[in-house]
Formats: sequence, structure tokens, C-alpha cells
Amino acid sequence: MTDLSLSGPPGAPALRSRARRWLRNSGASVGGAIVLIAVLCAVAAPLLAPYDPYLQDLPMRLKPPV
Repeated sequence: MTDLSLSGPPGAPALRSRARRWLRNSGASVGGAIVLIAVLCAVAAPLLAPYDPYLQDLPMRLKPPV
């Protein structure tokens, strides 16, 4: 008979060891954190800057306040 183990997919141990090695590498961890922050900023961009930058009235910025 075939031994059916419930340990996961066949590539799981290799993936786990790769992830562990990646986390131990400080350069990869810092780079991954920077990429993650950039992705989060891109996703949250509408919340961070809700106004359209192309709808500015640049000549109006030089006029004194009324």
C-alpha cells in the first residue's frame, strides 16, 4: 500500500527552508521590508493623497490673500 502522509505538498519542506534562509539573510529581509512598504504605500495612495495633483491652479499661488 501507499503511505499517505498529511505533511503537506511535496515541495513544502524546500519552500520552508528557502523562507527560513531568506529570513536569516539581513539584506534580503531589509530589501523585502522596503518592497513591502512601497507596495503598501502604492495601495494606500488614494488615502495618503486624496487630492488630484493635476487640478492645481498654479498662477493663483502667486496672488496675495484676499
